[in-house]
Amino acid sequence: MSYKHVLVAIDLAETSDIVISKAVSLAKNLDAKLSFISIDISHPDIDRIYDPVEVKLIEKKHQELIAKLKELAELTDYPITTTKVVGGDVEETLMREITKINADLLVCGHHHGFWDRWWSSARKLVNITVVDLLLIHL
Repeated sequence: MSYKHVLVAIDLAETSDIVISKAVSLAKNLDAKLSFISIDISHPDIDRIYDPVEVKLIEKKHQELIAKLKELAELTDYPITTTKVVGGDVEETLMREITKINADLLVCGHHHGFWDRWWSSARKLVNITVVDLLLIHL
């Protein structure tokens, strides 16, 4: 089995380095492209009216996420093809972005606490993914 473009979904938590490390190792072994994505679930809905102060706070947080993701990409010992922070529903957004960049493997972490199991994206991703999925135990 050979992958040509690995997309790594990063939640920018402290455990992101575990997911990144495993994805980099895999990409190196396969000589594959590697891209990073983070989903900003606080990004405003286009059909909702927001208070101007709230819009500024949301945009500030979004810019902070972009900076943090770029920093992680710069610290990675492998060329990163794309870094992207996108707002929206996690699962649907990942599927859309996989198609856009023509990725053939999605790598993401999976936390195992009580609340993480309750609201985990892993089950949804398994059911809707259009490519192979590698879940890293965190």
